[in-house]
Amino acid sequence: MNGVCVRDTVTRTSISAVYRTTADSVPSGARVRHYDELPPLLKESFPELVEDVTRRPPAESDDRTGTFVKYTDYYYLRCE
Repeated sequence: MNGVCVRDTVTRTSISAVYRTTADSVPSGARVRHYDELPPLLKESFPELVEDVTRRPPAESDDRTGTFVKYTDYYYLRCE
């Protein structure tokens, strides 16, 4: 898979990395999706998934290997 977490088949168990970041830290070329754009299965489990995640700055490769989601903050998701 390409790491993008916006496919219809994505579930919570597909997530291999998640962290919280700020809007200013999202790389300029990164994919950013709004919570409402998530596939139904992921949208349903997303609030619990990000409940206690840590905040950190994005890694340089994160704009190519995952998706940033705007929810109550910005969250990075990478899927397997």
